[in-house]
Amino acid sequence: MNACALALVLLIDVSGSVSPERYELQHTGVAQALTDPHVQHVLLSQPGGMAITVIEWSDRRHVVVPWHMVQSADDVSAVAETLRGAQRSMTGSTAMGDAMAEGVATLDRAPCEPVRKVIDVSGDGRNNDGSVAPDDVRVRAHARGITINGLPIRGDEPDVADYYRAHVVTEDGFVIEAKSFDDFAVAIRYKLLMEISALERRVAE
Repeated sequence: MNACALALVLLIDVSGSVSPERYELQHTGVAQALTDPHVQHVLLSQPGGMAITVIEWSDRRHVVVPWHMVQSADDVSAVAETLRGAQRSMTGSTAMGDAMAEGVATLDRAPCEPVRKVIDVSGDGRNNDGSVAPDDVRVRAHARGITINGLPIRGDEPDVADYYRAHVVTEDGFVIEAKSFDDFAVAIRYKLLMEISALERRVAE
């Protein structure tokens, strides 16, 4: 298996609290962030490129973008177009722990051997369903060298960022709060740049 810089699982919340407009903003935001010229330049300069998959989640999970190697601008465009053309797969309750657990299992099927393994969780609420707690998954992930970062979106639960810090992200992870769904694209762009910067620091070590 070839080496790559990063294997990234994006977990996008599509539970009942996410309106159709907010659903569209999340997908468009990820697509815009990936195709941002600065993000794309920094990303494509990494040895071996990266592998990315996008999974929608509520009390179930649905793969929107299967594992896709990103090593060129065309690869980035293909992922972005898939996201822009996606149709909502479900609504439901917020089984965040189950989604995180699927993210961990999905990394075992990455199409390359990554320097870093990262799961990004976005959502606007606390875990309220499922068979496993987010705390348990983040401990298991950290023990396996997997970083979990959070992109909470402020909505009906104004303390959602605190919840992510306390229960979702790993010790080496970080939280970037989107003040609303409208600034999601800005927040995820910044988050991707932070993740790539962390990768460059690790390679330098």
